[in-house]
Order: sequence, then structure tokens, then C-alpha cells
Amino acid sequence: MEIRWAEGWAERYVAIATSSDSRSIATYATPPTIAAKQAATVIPIVSAVMGDPVGAGLVTSLGRPGGNVTGLSNQTSDLAGKRLELVREVFPNLRRLAILANVINPAAVPEAGEAAAFEMTIREKVEALHVLPTPVVTPQLAKITDFAIQHRLPTMSPLNVLTRQGLLMSYGYDPMVAWRRAGSYVDRIFKGANPAELPVEQLDQFQHVINLKTARAIGFDPTSLLFRADEVIE
Repeated sequence: MEIRWAEGWAERYVAIATSSDSRSIATYATPPTIAAKQAATVIPIVSAVMGDPVGAGLVTSLGRPGGNVTGLSNQTSDLAGKRLELVREVFPNLRRLAILANVINPAAVPEAGEAAAFEMTIREKVEALHVLPTPVVTPQLAKITDFAIQHRLPTMSPLNVLTRQGLLMSYGYDPMVAWRRAGSYVDRIFKGANPAELPVEQLDQFQHVINLKTARAIGFDPTSLLFRADEVIE
């Protein structure tokens, strides 16, 4: 197994994919999967997470990908409404939501569209932050968390790992589950399966995680959500 990381620089994806001489390529997220497909048109590509693989042109259909790409879809945009619902449940007067994302990420654009019908920047007066995990945003997570606590802003994210690192709460898939399921794809391909005929699975197990330490720091009482949370970080 050879592990390559673009260190947050999207322009490195194609170079990394082109330099690989592996029998298959495993990717995480939509942009590197697109780059891998551009660089390797024959080598099987398995993505642990794709936003909308059909819309991104990675597969013909979920049931029959039809090319060299397969893997899992995280249904990101479908869950954005649920995340907003959770935030508004405890902040019913919420009117302004800032979305932190990398807009050149094709998976982030539909997520942002679902979460709010308008654009907002961090400099404006906002009442909550919706943090989308991209290579541009996540390296700044400590600064984002400090900013949110300083201004007593609730934060929501699709990934539980970001909540463990300081955001208030998250609702979405577990990345480790996605990687394990992606591993089964690689195993089947190594045993002769054709990626064009391996249906793209949609992740269907989601976790609601709350960080109590952050809740206390911003003066928020999450009692109404605790009984439904899958994980509570003390």
C-alpha cells in the first residue's frame, strides 16, 4: 500500500494519480477522484467517499458505474437539511447561517445550496456556522473553533472527527466505516471483479455527535438533543 497526500493542494491530485503505478487507486472525496479518473482511465479507482458521483461525471449510474470508478456516496447534500434542522431545533430564531467551504469542490456546492439559500461570509454578523470539510477549510479548524467560541456561535459539520476536534456538533457518516467498506471493493477487484459492474453504495448509517465542552464554552444547553445523540464528547 502506497499512501499519497496532497497536503491540501488540489492541483497536486493529478500529478499524484499520474505517478502511481499501483494496480488500483483508492481515493477520499470527490476532487481527488475526478483527478484520478483523468489520470488513469483503465486502472480501477475506488472512492471511500464521493458526493454526487453521477453529477460529477464519475459514473454513469449508481447501479452500474460503467467505467473504472466505483465506491461509496456520502449523500452529503441530502443530509444538509437534517443538519440545519438540528441547529434550528435548539436555536429556533436562527436567521443567518455562514457556510465555510471550498467552492471549487464540486461536492461542496450542492451541500451549500441545500443548507441555505444565500451566501454569507465569516465577516458578517452571523448566528451559526456550517463547516464543510475540505482541504482548504479543515487545516484552519482550530482558528474556526476559537472564533466560534469567542463569538458564542454554534457550529455544525458533516464529520464526527471535526466535532471531536472542537466543533459543537455534527451529523453524518463515520469516515472509518466508509474506509472499511471501500476496502471490500478493493478486495473484490483484486479477486477479478469489474469496477464497471460494482454498484456505488450509499452510506446509510449516520451519527449525531455533540461536544459538551464546546457547548459549555458558548453557553449552550444541549439537553434537548442528548437523548438522540450517538456520541457525547465530555
